[in-house]
Amino acid sequence: MASPPANPAWTREELLLALELYVRHRGHLPPAEHVDVIELSALLNRLGQLTGIRTGDRFRNPNGVAMKLANFAAIDPEYPGKGLSAGGQLEKQIWQQYIGDPEAVMREARRIAASAFGTAASPGMREDQAVSPLRSAAFDFALTGKRVLITGGSKGIGLACAESFAEAGCDLILVSRDAEKLAAAADGLRAKAQVNVQTFAADLATDEGRERLHAAHPEPDILVNNAGAIPGGKLMDIPMPRWRQAWDLKLLGYIHMCQLYMPGMEARKAGVICNIIGMAGRTPRMGYIAGCTANAALIAFTSALGGAAVASGVRVFGINPAATRTDRMMTLARTNAKTQFGDEARWAETLTGLPFGRAIEPREIADLAAFLCSPRGGYVNGTVVDVDGGAMFRG
Repeated sequence: MASPPANPAWTREELLLALELYVRHRGHLPPAEHVDVIELSALLNRLGQLTGIRTGDRFRNPNGVAMKLANFAAIDPEYPGKGLSAGGQLEKQIWQQYIGDPEAVMREARRIAASAFGTAASPGMREDQAVSPLRSAAFDFALTGKRVLITGGSKGIGLACAESFAEAGCDLILVSRDAEKLAAAADGLRAKAQVNVQTFAADLATDEGRERLHAAHPEPDILVNNAGAIPGGKLMDIPMPRWRQAWDLKLLGYIHMCQLYMPGMEARKAGVICNIIGMAGRTPRMGYIAGCTANAALIAFTSALGGAAVASGVRVFGINPAATRTDRMMTLARTNAKTQFGDEARWAETLTGLPFGRAIEPREIADLAAFLCSPRGGYVNGTVVDVDGGAMFRG
């Protein structure tokens, strides 16, 4: 097939790198209509930011280009492109040329990325383990080689955090109760990034489980407290043993983990603790009373601890995600439907009216956590960042 036309803004090599970014990272972008072409267009814009290449007006409106591209009938080679901008016509030709041979694109793009960003694979390393172009200087969080311990790390936000930190070059310690899920998560991460991934199966709802973890892995540079599953329900819906069980894992679990790991960080005069908490602590409601109360306590705990930790060179902060697209979200939606309507099958009705018409993607929380844990977020301490799309302030 013919090469893309000569273009003062984009060389063929730069376009191949854009496609590499698209192929490797499409799974981390939020879902949207015509998602494939929107992602490609957005990543072409991002490539311009990464390389400083002048793009002019060619890709200034990726969504508009994407809507035009969406009219292609299965990327019809005969489609004349009438009415497309110069950027849209160029994107059409890129799709026509490369959509049938993505492996060739990725091989050449990796070679180009190695030249452009110094991301060559190490000797003996499989090609699919090559370091992502996102680990260029423009995205360098200065976290390479840091040890990150993530609780609840086998799925959901915890696993997304593991992906973000792995892409930043961190070595990982993933913790959860399920050894099989941990092993699967670790295998997936090792296949994507050249980092060390260790796992530790433990019940973090118990003092003994947390103490075993600390004995085995006493000196992480970064601790991400994420394990927790507090049930929905009103005051009388939740028996006291269930309150205690849920709080032992999340509320008391976070507190005990900080007790265990803070002294070592203070002694080293370095370390970061990130507590993934939840917006329910800011917006209490009866239907999630156990979670609201625990989250509110953790918000206060995080701020108090961070205020004191700064004297030792340690940072402590939190993130409050609102509804996030995880299995946990579905469980709570079913509980909320039963509380509101007496029928958990009506769960979808509890998720209407979300900001931007969607739930949060786990990677949005994870990428924020990686940034805030990095030196680039080095003045963030004692605060808890609310991530709810502005829902708390809507009338």
